[in-house]
Amino acid sequence: MTLTSSKKGRISVRIRFTFKGYVQGVGFRWRASNAARLYGVYGYVKNNYDGSVELEAEGKREAINSMIRSIQDGRYIQIDSVDSKEMPECGYSSFEVL
Repeated sequence: MTLTSSKKGRISVRIRFTFKGYVQGVGFRWRASNAARLYGVYGYVKNNYDGSVELEAEGKREAINSMIRSIQDGRYIQIDSVDSKEMPECGYSSFEVL
């Protein structure tokens, strides 16, 4: 994974995650949104038709890692698998629940 410099002068990455398991209807998107705000991560989270949840996170790598750990610690969330793909930075300015 390659680190890139953002316009704000910090080291930033963008990663798309797909979470599978018991991840819809259990507060996953709400928890992701709160964790993003807490750790200063931008992007989006949305439910997919196949029952998975897609999350794009852009920010400092350690902040994204902390955000993901916070989501995984969710009381009712049961993640069976996570796929991730690093992508070119796109300059998100907020975190949205779609």
